Amino acid sequence: MLLLGKYKVDFIDFIDENFLVDKNRFFKFLGGIEERKFKFSWFVGARANYFNPNYLTNDVIARASALGCVMMGIGAESGSQRVLDFLKKGITVEQIENAARILNKHRIVSEFSFMIGLPYETSDDMLKTISFVKNSER
Repeated sequence: MLLLGKYKVDFIDFIDENFLVDKNRFFKFLGGIEERKFKFSWFVGARANYFNPNYLTNDVIARASALGCVMMGIGAESGSQRVLDFLKKGITVEQIENAARILNKHRIVSEFSFMIGLPYETSDDMLKTISFVKNSER
């Protein structure tokens, strides 16, 4: 790969909201790194609901980590299920927690984004998000 060989790039940030949408493509990507013995660190965005028995399992995340994944970003948005449902995120607070556990287990930095102050959000919703983030720091 030109970036790794000629330019000695050692970190790639895949800025692609759909990078993990097609799991077969992702598995081919991992296979390509293995086959070519590429050595670089990388970041990718994921959805919390991808961390399930049919896709981003412990084994898949362990493999990604071994192949250079050092960080995954996830748009969690809220620690309130009511807000997640209103936003039609298609994820649950439990899935966000599960993603954090799996990434932490494999020493991949998890970067979660949250929003506070949405027009329809209650004080209770905001406090749930703050509490969720605070408790997740452990």
